Amino acid sequence: MKSIEVKHLSYRYSADTELVLQDVSFNVAAGQWIAIVGHNGSGKSTLTKNLNGLLAPTSGEVVINGTTLTEDSVWDIRKQIGIVFQNPDNQFVGATVEDDVAFGLENRQIPHDEMHRRVKKALSDVGMADFATREPAHLSGGQKQRVALAGIIAMQPAIIILDEATSMLDPKGRSDVLGIVQALQTRLHVTVLSVTHDLEEAALADQILVLDGGRLQATGTPKEIFSQVDLIQRAGLTLPFVPQLTEDLKTSGITLPETYLSEEELISALWQLHSKM
Repeated sequence: MKSIEVKHLSYRYSADTELVLQDVSFNVAAGQWIAIVGHNGSGKSTLTKNLNGLLAPTSGEVVINGTTLTEDSVWDIRKQIGIVFQNPDNQFVGATVEDDVAFGLENRQIPHDEMHRRVKKALSDVGMADFATREPAHLSGGQKQRVALAGIIAMQPAIIILDEATSMLDPKGRSDVLGIVQALQTRLHVTVLSVTHDLEEAALADQILVLDGGRLQATGTPKEIFSQVDLIQRAGLTLPFVPQLTEDLKTSGITLPETYLSEEELISALWQLHSKM
């Protein structure tokens, strides 16, 4: 089943400005993790805002779980999509962690017993159950982003969008948040869109979409995308360490059959190559 269908989507902010998105088309299957990558200004965030109706396409069509995005359907579609933004402070409204996670549920008039159950479960899922009565302002950056994620999980969306959600975190905080999302994707079969310029994060995805100048330049698995060094450079991105090392080894004359994503894969390939020498 297709979770997201984007058909010839174009967008401009006003009639006298250039298109920010130009004829973008792609499909996302239910349960997939898709990374949308590109440098600042490539159109990534504009694209996500078109997916949940915060912006209306200038032309083209967005279909979410079989429903075409229109003025009449926008609120139903927004119930299916949860977005975790770059700065979690901008999402906090509650005096305590549990109040904040409950806020969206209260707006949807979820019964109290059900709301309490969902809040408790969501905080447990992100490892923040012991912080339920804390003030969000007193949390670390990684803890705040976990709480923001819990608020989305409690709403039980079919699609989670991470809009540069890890860019302000330290390496451990980034790893923790991404690990939580990976576990949720596997367990709940939610669709994940990770909007990022960090290709280390994109390497976790099933598919990568490369945006540049508002156009979709390429789609493929992480290995397929990372093997296209010229594409990565033109898009103003930086290869992750292991794929970059693989390319450096090839340049130095060490013939490797493919691009590798993990240190284990690369070491294994080098050992095999060494054993044949």
